[in-house]
Amino acid sequence: MTAKLSDENVQQWAEQAVDLAAQLLTTAQAQQTAAEKRQAAKIAGMMRDPRGKLMTMALSDQAFRSHDPARINDQIMHLIHDYGVPAYFADWEQVALELGTRIGQYIPHLVVPFVVARLRAETSSVILPG
Repeated sequence: MTAKLSDENVQQWAEQAVDLAAQLLTTAQAQQTAAEKRQAAKIAGMMRDPRGKLMTMALSDQAFRSHDPARINDQIMHLIHDYGVPAYFADWEQVALELGTRIGQYIPHLVVPFVVARLRAETSSVILPG
């Protein structure tokens, strides 16, 4: 025997699903740690910064691809030239990225590992290691 779905039943289920999703979101937000709140705020900032989002995606891809610090630094400088430093970055992160890549032109083997480590730390919860 097949149950017949009415438009009314489907509408009720949809409303219940929306209510349940809202309850789950409220509960999850109430249980967020301070670190999770900071990360959520940063991701929200990225979503409001289209060029910053493109830069971040390209930067993550390029910084994790090569193992040559000079090559990584050149690529980061190229991306900054193309996209600019993401506006959603904190002020100190913007300055660090700009200064780091400029200094990295001269001593990439010392500077670039810090940049890559910072990127890995920032993306560790959303990018699987590979």
